[in-house]
Amino acid sequence: MVNVMASGKRNHDDSTLYHAQQSERETCTIDSLPDKCLQHAFSFLHQRELGKIARVCKKWRLMAYSNQLWQVVSLRPEYNGSFENSSEGDEDVYEVVNIGKIKSHTPNLRVVNMYGITFIDDSHIELLTSNCIHLECLALNFCLRVKGSSFKTLVQRCKKLKTLLLHHTGVEDEYMVAVPWETAQVHELDLTSTELSTECLENVLLRIPFFTFLGLGHCEFFTDKILGDMVAKGKFRQLRAIDISSTPALSENTIYQICVLGTANGWFLKLTTKVHIDQVIEGFAQYCPYLLRLEIQWDPDTIRFSDKSSKFVDHIRLKCPFLKSFTLSDGEYYEMVKSNFERADRVKVVRTTTFYTTSIISLVSCYNDLLFN
Repeated sequence: MVNVMASGKRNHDDSTLYHAQQSERETCTIDSLPDKCLQHAFSFLHQRELGKIARVCKKWRLMAYSNQLWQVVSLRPEYNGSFENSSEGDEDVYEVVNIGKIKSHTPNLRVVNMYGITFIDDSHIELLTSNCIHLECLALNFCLRVKGSSFKTLVQRCKKLKTLLLHHTGVEDEYMVAVPWETAQVHELDLTSTELSTECLENVLLRIPFFTFLGLGHCEFFTDKILGDMVAKGKFRQLRAIDISSTPALSENTIYQICVLGTANGWFLKLTTKVHIDQVIEGFAQYCPYLLRLEIQWDPDTIRFSDKSSKFVDHIRLKCPFLKSFTLSDGEYYEMVKSNFERADRVKVVRTTTFYTTSIISLVSCYNDLLFN
């Protein structure tokens, strides 16, 4: 009898607990979450999704349009940026970026990436700068309609702008010279594949106070004199990365003032003597413990090494533990270095210039906020 009563009491308690848990589950909804937690969850959504959830209710609308969630906006086509397309019959197709809405709703924007949007021009940049005074990075790579007429206003209004990426844009001399670079905060500049004249490059580069990142690859009119003047005036004292590849107006002797590790695609005359690669490798091992990427473009006929070279490869492997990419021309030296790293279970570090090329773009301070392919 006692056992039956105890059992009945236990069943009653279990039933009460079950109903309490069920009631708790029914009342615990997403609205029960603190606003701080909900906003943190929304921070992982893309701008397109934020626009969708804003239609759920008033509370979500206010949270989805919070300035804290709109500090970085990408307008690249493959990431479904804010575009409007219209076409009627055989008429032209008009493509529009609604900058007016962006600037009014997101005044705290720090990074704007318009990489590859072919119809972007200076009028869009003018609109953007009228309200986004906190802008720190503007990427206009491959925007050929950008001539630079808006840059003077951009620099004057956006006092915090430090990164300007203009790879393969249509910038013109007269507009670039008109910008007050002396008072600008810009110290990360990419002018790769632009057609600026020697006079313009000299005027612009010597007026910017200093550089931490500079891209000048394929700039046909970048000369020895400009590079020499920049070095003499201390423009590179805080430099982290520079790209001067495929600049035919530079001579080999001037390049040695910075660093040369190769003669890519024959843009210098072929060296008549072989390079003692062991001393180059030892230099990096001794003085660059935080080295991440290294590319040596000399062909196998130019590199001089021996059986003792493996000792120097050991040094760079052990003293540069953060090295992620070591790119070499395909040949005997490459095979030796590759096997050395593979024996240490670092299989993916050594690569060939046939399939890989080392880029400096990852050294831009806001790289993680930019959506590159």
